[in-house]
Amino acid sequence: MLSSRAAVAKWQSRLAAVFALAPLVLSWILKACVWPRPFWIVLYDPETIYFYSGLSLLRGWMPENIDNPGTPLQVISAVLAAVTGPTPLRYEAFLTAAHFVGLLLSLTGALAIFYGVMKGAPPLARVTAVWAYLLAPVALERLGIWSPELLYLPLGACALALLRLWLEVPSPRGAFGAGAVIGVGIAAKFAFLIWVPALLLAMLSVRRLRHALLAMVGVGLGFLCGTLPVMRGYGMMFRRLLVLSGSGQEQTWPVLLGTSRLWQGYLLLLLVLAIWHFRRAQLPLQVFAVSLLVFGVLAVARNPNFRYLLPTAFIAVALMAIVAASPKFTVPLQVAVLLVTGVFLGRTFVNDIRAHRERIAGGQLLRREIAAAVPPGGVTVYGWRVPQPSFALRVMATDPADLRDVSRLYPREGHLSPWNGAIVLPTGSCRWDTLVAQERELEVLPPGSYEIVRRVGEYAIARPARVIACR
Repeated sequence: MLSSRAAVAKWQSRLAAVFALAPLVLSWILKACVWPRPFWIVLYDPETIYFYSGLSLLRGWMPENIDNPGTPLQVISAVLAAVTGPTPLRYEAFLTAAHFVGLLLSLTGALAIFYGVMKGAPPLARVTAVWAYLLAPVALERLGIWSPELLYLPLGACALALLRLWLEVPSPRGAFGAGAVIGVGIAAKFAFLIWVPALLLAMLSVRRLRHALLAMVGVGLGFLCGTLPVMRGYGMMFRRLLVLSGSGQEQTWPVLLGTSRLWQGYLLLLLVLAIWHFRRAQLPLQVFAVSLLVFGVLAVARNPNFRYLLPTAFIAVALMAIVAASPKFTVPLQVAVLLVTGVFLGRTFVNDIRAHRERIAGGQLLRREIAAAVPPGGVTVYGWRVPQPSFALRVMATDPADLRDVSRLYPREGHLSPWNGAIVLPTGSCRWDTLVAQERELEVLPPGSYEIVRRVGEYAIARPARVIACR
């Protein structure tokens, strides 16, 4: 009888795991296979940044972009580039492999929530916890982009699972391990810094000072190991962090709050449930969740953006862990919470796929309109985020060999650098005939050196004001 019950429980757990992972797998299939996004449409800059950062590591150089710092993803990119081909000529093969690895990382994180953070919880509660993370604003969107946000789910889930294990059996090893994983998370992106005070306060809430200190040692060593390949750039890295902390707004708080009402309401629902089911033994998780929210909001005070708030998505997972541990979380209540989460996630999922398809359609339409407006023949230079394959491949390249490779694919297309305003011509060219860029970008060029002949959307199409002689 007992073995029969155990078999049923095991079957139920596996079925629940399938349901928990289903949104991740379906999202990946739709985005990568059914409606694949061409690599040159919007959101391409983090992907090309990490491709070229991987190439730099392969060549023994310091990557140009270490301000995130992003080192763990750079290392993975180096491995993938070594396998698929260390040249921009093999970029699409690299991205195919990278997006598949991204799926594996996401599934690993979801399983860490299911079997680690929610260990011992009812199957329905486990499914709810995984879906609760995916419900967060931009969570699904960022899981489809080769960027450090891909590491949030696996690293955050593993760190929270270790915290949960420490909560059950407090040990120095558990405290150190949780801190070390958070340290690696900070090496992936500085947005994970908010986890440090949250973890510290969670452990101090039960007067585990020695464990808290060991966790901080773990954070330091995790960060050190996670950034070993770029240690020479620590000075530049931390100076950049100071600049980012005081940077201007990408969006305003009213916009952020107005477009995330569903998420705010869902967090409030889970908070009410967590308070109702609160037990003294769950105090560190409660402190962790509240601290994560407070420090997350403070961290983005000057630049409110969903991407920077994404590490706070684990608030919902921590609250679900609290609720699921209560005997008052009956089966009817489990079903109700799962249904609410499922409906909210369904809406978020549909909106994410719709936005994905709209970006593709918009980018392809704009590319056709620009192509129709650009005179045939001659050398065309493209500016920031023009939906053009050559620009996506060229703008983040700094090695002349890489630029020569891109010029083999697009021999008559150059780019206008957004960093210094320089026009970088394709290999073998000495002049440009047409320039497509946002009008504000053209202001960096010498006055009187160009004239605008047409506009397409937000882009101006210009030609040289005088004939440029080749030498």
